[in-house]
Amino acid sequence: MIRTDRLSSAFVVVAQPRSGSTLLSMALHAHPGIVCHDELFSRDFVHGYRPKESLEPQAANGVLATQLLEERSSDPEKFLFERVFAVGPRLQVGFKVVYSDLFAGTETSQFLRSFLIESRIRVIHLRRLNMLRCFLSVERMRRLGITHSNQPGQKSCGRLHLDLRDFTRFIVSQDNNCDLVARSMNIIANPRYENLPQGYNKVLDALGVLRRPFVEHLARLSDQSLSELVEDVELFRPFDFPRLPGFAAYTD
Repeated sequence: MIRTDRLSSAFVVVAQPRSGSTLLSMALHAHPGIVCHDELFSRDFVHGYRPKESLEPQAANGVLATQLLEERSSDPEKFLFERVFAVGPRLQVGFKVVYSDLFAGTETSQFLRSFLIESRIRVIHLRRLNMLRCFLSVERMRRLGITHSNQPGQKSCGRLHLDLRDFTRFIVSQDNNCDLVARSMNIIANPRYENLPQGYNKVLDALGVLRRPFVEHLARLSDQSLSELVEDVELFRPFDFPRLPGFAAYTD
């Protein structure tokens, strides 16, 4: 039986884009009334365990990320309630998880899905409307061998050759994941990556804290034009924005 104590001030950011969700989690953490960790349930690592005193992702309150990973893997429920939700009563506390980790098919991801559904914890569902840019972000991170856009090193891998079938499969999988989250979880806010400053205030309203200006604490992975990013640009340009009709599951 999943515990439900300490959940009155708890929330989770369930997100489609990895870098966009880090933008949101860091902005939330900068709010004086919120503690927002980053990816605590990724498949192979714990990233962004943040004490309130610091925005630095490595500042794990004196605890090594390897120790956090071991604790999470051995007892994820204990990890949640003793490491994540154990904060003062005046603070809202949460963390983020991306689709690819939430639906990974591992024991940890299965626990987390059950927890999010059964506990009725508050969920902020962050989505990206432009699936082409989302796909490009995923592909660049994969080819550069990075998992977050704030990692040091090269941020360009040249123009990408994309397979239209891979892109279509990506859209369908994202739609399916989005639908599962929307139908089964306690969604309190639906911010959009493309409109994060406006969506940020709606998230603050849903959490019951005072509004503050949205401040980006993380550089975006790329602001290049589509022609600088993609080969066969005319083939993919119609998908750039707004999204083509026909994918009925992707609605707002």
